[in-house]
Amino acid sequence: MFATISVEFRDGVNTFETHPMAAKAVQSWRIEQDTIPETWTLTINNPSSGTFKVGLKSPLESTTWYSDAIACNSNAGTMRNKLYGFFSANTRTSSDISVSLTMYDASGAVTTTSSAATKYVYTIKLKKRITGFSFSTGAAYPIGTIASTVTIQPPYGATGI
Repeated sequence: MFATISVEFRDGVNTFETHPMAAKAVQSWRIEQDTIPETWTLTINNPSSGTFKVGLKSPLESTTWYSDAIACNSNAGTMRNKLYGFFSANTRTSSDISVSLTMYDASGAVTTTSSAATKYVYTIKLKKRITGFSFSTGAAYPIGTIASTVTIQPPYGATGI
């Protein structure tokens, strides 16, 4: 994301003055944004009726935050509500999040039928731009025995998480 500002040198109200520094390179000023909206994914293979918790550790804190129990077959709104507490805290990002859900069937095609889905991919995006990343460690913790496999991918562009 960037913005460009142009400058015109004027002699009077309606006339332009020739200026020795009127080269295009001098008249443009480009400002680039170095922070991007953080995006990451949570994937559930074989979504079932089991539950799990998400543990996220902010680089600004020494302890790990844990979500309430999350059903392995939750819709996007429920997933957002379960994760919102981590991101909304003033000591972390103080941001809202959006969550979208894409379901895939056994052949890997996108489906809108939850009973045909063998994989759920939640895309979580911060609504506020931040410098760095909101969490340095992320993991899913099954509650009891579940048939699903839950994987948390690090924020886009993060390394070593």
